[in-house]
Amino acid sequence: MRPAPLRNPEVLGIAIGFLAASLLLAVAAFVGVLFWWRAFSAGLMQRDAALIGRLLSTNPELESEIISVFTRGATSEEAAAGAAAARRYGYAGALPPFADPFLRGPFARLLAIAAAVFLIGGAAYALVFRRVISRLYGEIRRVSDGVESIVQGGGIRLAELGEGDVSLLSHRVNEMAGRLSAAALQLGREKDFLKGFLADVSHQLKTPLSSVKMFADLLLDEELDRERRKDFLDKSRQQIERMEWLISSLLSCARMEADAVEFRIIPVPLDETIGDALEGLRPAWERKGVELAWRPPAGHVVVPHDRRWIAEALSNILKNAVEHTPKGGHVTVAMEDDPVLARVIVTDSGAGIAQEELPGIFSRFFRTPASDREAGDGPRPVSGTGIGLALAKAIVERHGGVVSVSSAPGVGTAFSVTLRKIDI
Repeated sequence: MRPAPLRNPEVLGIAIGFLAASLLLAVAAFVGVLFWWRAFSAGLMQRDAALIGRLLSTNPELESEIISVFTRGATSEEAAAGAAAARRYGYAGALPPFADPFLRGPFARLLAIAAAVFLIGGAAYALVFRRVISRLYGEIRRVSDGVESIVQGGGIRLAELGEGDVSLLSHRVNEMAGRLSAAALQLGREKDFLKGFLADVSHQLKTPLSSVKMFADLLLDEELDRERRKDFLDKSRQQIERMEWLISSLLSCARMEADAVEFRIIPVPLDETIGDALEGLRPAWERKGVELAWRPPAGHVVVPHDRRWIAEALSNILKNAVEHTPKGGHVTVAMEDDPVLARVIVTDSGAGIAQEELPGIFSRFFRTPASDREAGDGPRPVSGTGIGLALAKAIVERHGGVVSVSSAPGVGTAFSVTLRKIDI
């Protein structure tokens, strides 16, 4: 396995380039030394030949002895005698390379070879360094241009060329670009949603506010009889309660979406939570004349949940069922229990919901056309705002549960809230 730095192609390229340049320098130095050694040997042979010729010209009878000194080498006594004689003529110590006329040429060639090797090696290293640095800075410039394009809103995607820090940087830039694009898209959706949300809230509040204003104007009539005055006050109170519930639900939804709600999930009887939700809605179904039947289990069904928030979710589902059930109709609440799950089923005898409308039933401010269609006994406007079911779904899903609905026109609607009794 290669060391960590060499897994980077930039570092690997520099290492390979400098290794190749070093090999080229070594080969050039070896060849230069061979040429220099040949020149140096030739210089030594020329000097030895001249010395042999001079000695033989004066002592031809000593030819064999003279030649043997140059072939077998001199003894220590002969070397000492020769050195003593040389010293008498000032030929002693370390002489500069160019002081010996026979070695001046080889040493000049040595300097030329060294200069050539230095130039070749320097040029090779410079070319390698320039190539690697140019490529590296080219990649960095490409990434820089890509980042600038992304900042300007372009949809460029950088090439991720294998391994290495530059490739990793390109990958990170691409990830950043993807996240920025997703964030921009999400921001656009949120802006569109906020515009629609504010328009829906304005519309939802405008109707009850107009009603309250109208009832207030009517109540200013001093000739208004007691019964009608009481009726207008009751209707004003209903509209004010509707606005109060709407604002409270909107705040709950906003807190839920902002993840600002901390649930206190502990094992508590779910049947008691259902009782809390039913008790809060008792005036609504009694005032409307709807029969509500609750079938509690034989014993307590303990389910981990936040009692307050699940009671609010069930209350919203029950409120929706009561509002869409005509006078004299009935709403049934039942519970199913098994070792893993607990299920609350709310069934009403209302007009029902068409199949094509069911996918949007939990969308905020969604209202089915059946909400305002005429029933058999005349117009039946429903006071729902289309926010309660969205809030209920959000609460249940934050508990790890599921809300589902089944319905058919003319049959009624059944909502099912399923919660886990144990972690799966």
